[in-house]
Amino acid sequence: LGTFEDRATLAVVHRALPVPAFTVRETDRYLTISTQRLVLEYAKGKPFRRDTLLVVGTAAHTDLQPWTFGQQSRGNLLGTIRTLDGFDAVSLNCTQSPHIPDFEPLHCAWGLISTEGWAVLEDHGRPIMDSVQWFSPVLRNLDQIDMYLFAHGRDYRQALRDYTQIGGQIPLLPRYASGSMFTRWYAFDAGDVRRTVDTFASMALPLDVFIFDMNWHTKNAWTGYTWDRRLFPDPSAIQRWLKARGLRTGANLHDAQGVNPWEAQAVAMARATGAPPGRAIPLDLLNATYLRALEDVVLRPLEGPTGMDFWWIDWQQGQQGLPGDGLNPTILLNHLRATDHTRRKQNERALILSRWGGMGNHRYQVGF
Repeated sequence: LGTFEDRATLAVVHRALPVPAFTVRETDRYLTISTQRLVLEYAKGKPFRRDTLLVVGTAAHTDLQPWTFGQQSRGNLLGTIRTLDGFDAVSLNCTQSPHIPDFEPLHCAWGLISTEGWAVLEDHGRPIMDSVQWFSPVLRNLDQIDMYLFAHGRDYRQALRDYTQIGGQIPLLPRYASGSMFTRWYAFDAGDVRRTVDTFASMALPLDVFIFDMNWHTKNAWTGYTWDRRLFPDPSAIQRWLKARGLRTGANLHDAQGVNPWEAQAVAMARATGAPPGRAIPLDLLNATYLRALEDVVLRPLEGPTGMDFWWIDWQQGQQGLPGDGLNPTILLNHLRATDHTRRKQNERALILSRWGGMGNHRYQVGF
């Protein structure tokens, strides 16, 4: 209901699907649409309610329990939440999912499969991609209702497959992502890195990826984009040493505090964004100019043949960089870094390591 929306949102990027064979029957009171597997009945001219909109299975689809508009699922097999940090155990039932105390919502998402045979995805209110291929702070899906009913019965694989038809395909990962990865939150220096890799080799244990946890960067703040030269006097040298042994590398990022004056690329970032030099440049997740400068001016010099192959997006900082509307910040960073290679026209497969960003995050692999 409302103004029909056909542009890409975070969760739904493609709506123009093939239409299955169907029949329509109308009476003075009801509109009935039937396919081989489903029958939808609507009380004409009425607002959507439990007594005005109904979907049932046909004789060929008996594992679907009837669905009525607004009905709460009791058999949903659940989705996930943004983080498990701070919890020993937490319910994935979104009606019970708590907030992290004094911190942020968990951005709980329902699953797309259910023992009842149906699940609902509501796309209302999600940000829309604008003309510069970013998610606009003002453009939202303004449909009063934009609902997708997954009425697949017990054909759970098909339900997930069909979501990729509207939500986007799951990308192929680079081959090294299927290998063995090592990381540890510890103040490794260059010698520790070499000893760790040599220990794996001495024990004939495979190692494909070395990931630097957050201690790789300077310690002025939780956020950092500059090598800590006390631990790594020559960052290119340790990267060349790792690459010579066939390892790929990644590093941990916490972006919430923006780009500060002590960063190696602070002056260049200020120039690229028009920010006053010598001051902190706050994170702005809805500003495409800021974000692309962050990627190309601040992070790009740290990448490449003697640099990082991918980034570990370790978001833990609430809603910073966003208006207070409940949007999950994680998916914006995931989208940004999982599509950098496409924007730069690089002929390679993308990889990020990140937390769950909400519906649509399956396009940005992989999660931890």
